[in-house]
Amino acid sequence: MKKNDTSKHGAGQDPITPGEAGTAQDSTRNTPQAPAPFWTGSRGQHIRTVVLEAIGVLRSEGYWVGRLDEPELPFDLVGILDKAIMFVRVVRAKHPVDNALGVAHYFRDEILKIQPFWHHDSDNYQFWVFSKVSGLLRYRVYRGGIWNEVTRKAPEKKKPGREQTGLKMRTGQGSAGQTGHVYLPDGSPA
Repeated sequence: MKKNDTSKHGAGQDPITPGEAGTAQDSTRNTPQAPAPFWTGSRGQHIRTVVLEAIGVLRSEGYWVGRLDEPELPFDLVGILDKAIMFVRVVRAKHPVDNALGVAHYFRDEILKIQPFWHHDSDNYQFWVFSKVSGLLRYRVYRGGIWNEVTRKAPEKKKPGREQTGLKMRTGQGSAGQTGHVYLPDGSPA
């Protein structure tokens, strides 16, 4: 049998070598292959699961999302919504983290890499933590530290309670005078 004999493979078809079975196409028909999903990369490249989850969150909020592969940049994603641009670094917490203090403690090095990029209040650099305790924690990174994005938009309500009066408070505006007595809002002495 000659090398160019195609009787074994059928007329009009290219022979398939072992290892090419999944990628071979029929040469007589140029059938397009399905586009690759957004989470596939080049061979040997691993995309972290938290990055895929963050992509889903940003897309659900209406952002156009791009993944950054540059090792010199401390960001995983860029999100664009209208004219607003947001750069995001995403991590998964290995420790029980539920507030900014814990995030700043466990992820200090990552936050310090992002802080030099901040120059103006309009800069939107965010640090996201997927925590088993609290779910997704979103922090905006400034030169001086981080700020929770959820409480920045709607500050937490303070619980009503009794005010404690100190020595300095007694001499301030609205105090009872020089005697040091404190008066309640209805005018009666405390």
